Amino acid sequence: MLLVFVLFWLVLGWGLYDTEIYPKEAAIFAVLWFILAGIFFFMPQAKIASIIGMVLVDIVLLAKTFARPAG
Repeated sequence: MLLVFVLFWLVLGWGLYDTEIYPKEAAIFAVLWFILAGIFFFMPQAKIASIIGMVLVDIVLLAKTFARPAG
């Protein structure tokens, strides 16, 4: 679980630094992450669902940050 937390913030920072992600997009990703983290910590019965959501947000963030158009 710690890897998901660290990976998210590193990739988000890199995307902002490399200008692959706009600040508004970064804010949306951060809000989604905080909502899912709140679910993880305060709703024990929904831990698996929140972890799956966090991983999906990470995958979308990775694709947005590192996927380059062909050409």
